[in-house]
Amino acid sequence: MDKIKKVIINYIKKEKTDFAILVNGEWGSGKTYYFKNEIIPEIEAIKSCNKNLKAVYVTLSGISTVDDIYRQIAAEKYKTDNKSAQIGFGVINSVANVFNINLKDNFKPEQFLSFENNILIFDDLERISTEISISDIFGFINTNFVEHNNIKTIIIADESKFKSKFEEKAYLQIKEKLIGLTLDFKTNLFNVFPKIILSYKSDKKFYKLLNTHQEFAVFLFNSLEIKNIRTIIFILEILKEIHSTCDNKLVTLHTEKIIFFSTIITKEYKDGKLTISNENDNKGLDKINDNFYLNLNSQKLLSPEVEIPPQEPEEKFLIDFYNKYIKANPDKYYFFLSIFKFISSGILDYLLLNEELASVKIDSEARKEDIILNRMFNFKQLDDKEFDEYIPKFLSFVKSGTYNLYLYPSIFSFLYFFNKNQLIDISETKLFELFDSAVDNINRDIDVSDYEAQRISIFKTDNIEIKSYTDKILQIHKEISKNDDKVKFDEMLSLVSTGGEYYNDYNQYLMQSMFDIVDVDILYKHIVKTENRNFIKWQDFFEFRYRAVNCKEFLHTDYPIIVDLKTRLEQIINSEISQLRKFHINELIKVIAKVIKKLK
Repeated sequence: MDKIKKVIINYIKKEKTDFAILVNGEWGSGKTYYFKNEIIPEIEAIKSCNKNLKAVYVTLSGISTVDDIYRQIAAEKYKTDNKSAQIGFGVINSVANVFNINLKDNFKPEQFLSFENNILIFDDLERISTEISISDIFGFINTNFVEHNNIKTIIIADESKFKSKFEEKAYLQIKEKLIGLTLDFKTNLFNVFPKIILSYKSDKKFYKLLNTHQEFAVFLFNSLEIKNIRTIIFILEILKEIHSTCDNKLVTLHTEKIIFFSTIITKEYKDGKLTISNENDNKGLDKINDNFYLNLNSQKLLSPEVEIPPQEPEEKFLIDFYNKYIKANPDKYYFFLSIFKFISSGILDYLLLNEELASVKIDSEARKEDIILNRMFNFKQLDDKEFDEYIPKFLSFVKSGTYNLYLYPSIFSFLYFFNKNQLIDISETKLFELFDSAVDNINRDIDVSDYEAQRISIFKTDNIEIKSYTDKILQIHKEISKNDDKVKFDEMLSLVSTGGEYYNDYNQYLMQSMFDIVDVDILYKHIVKTENRNFIKWQDFFEFRYRAVNCKEFLHTDYPIIVDLKTRLEQIINSEISQLRKFHINELIKVIAKVIKKLK
């Protein structure tokens, strides 16, 4: 860019010129920012006839006639260097109104304009109205300013946006009459970024934060080919809002993770991969964690020729997203729901963000076993000494069930691969004994993930042993899920019996079969301990749960439980209880009878 500045200054200092300069660069590459902040101040520091030069900057966006250009020039010129003339234009306008003169048709601003000591800068050439052509604009500028009046003129544009509309020879003929020199503008973020962040200098703490992390930010923007200055400023504004409203210590601690996530989500929106139609639809990005992609990687390790097609569009999106952004930066990715919603809706939930930031692990806090696991999954990058050092520690952690349940199919695959390729000195029998110990010792006190289980279930291998251990992991998942479901179902039934609200938090269990989750004893106990005033809640519960005409299709296994429950409630009627109590139970039996009829 220094070259562009040098060429332009030399052009302006020439005594007489009969051509214009075209500065060509992509949309959003920072051309306008560069001119307003770098070139125009340099121009206006130059003296001519003991007077400073004045740049007249005009945008051609939306221009539909050549008269519009003159009016734009007049408005800009008298706004900047002749206030009295601006007032004079107002007087002319008032007089014209008194005598009913159409100023637009009769007033010709070019008759009153002088361009002594002015440099004309026309921006946004590619954004002119379709009612006027590029050749008309070029011809107008050439005839009125450049060729005969020798006014120094610079045109800023993205040539690619209109050049393709012409045959190459025709375009060159139009261009060569006006443009004597074309300068290609390319963003150099290492030079531009420090100047961009100067606008935040008044906020000393935030400016210091940006300075501290500018190398990371610039490297990230360059690696993702983000050259649009407006996009970069948008990302910085996100960071500024977060810094001003959230816990500064936490923000400072995790700045690079915030920058990374904000950048990749912003880019996905700008590229049209994400839409603002539903801010709550995060496309499953919260599912990308330490386990993600390891199952596929381990499968390819065992069977490189097997290519597993993604099961759903969301799956394909996640794999593409992972490859595009996270594969090269796994330690920088953390899903911030608050930032995701902030980018899509413009509203920052700073309380949620503070909670998220507090839960983010600091790199230095990574567990030793996790560090070793990552080394093993990237064993090709290790030297002999490192590999030999990590293997026994890794085997020990695996055997003791240290790792997350859903990582074990990948771990088993990697160790089996190591064994087959004689990378570890352990027999196959001993290896499977280690696998058995791992299965026995795996921590069951975890948050189950149906998504992770689904990822494991599509794992394909010809090896019967690996398949059997994968099935064992899935069986553990089912057992934990079942126990969790029992707890949740029991919580829901407790809320019904006490008159609490359960629709929102337990909605998924309302549509889930009771079979194998809750036995009739538990259901019966919840009902009989219900106070009279809450019996209506049980009627609501059964009516809502079995309201669908086709509920038999997905809740038919409830039938024996419901029949047994009805029998037990009928027995209560014959016992010595109050008439009011009998009334409530009878009302409930009527509802249950209708349910039985639906399920039979």
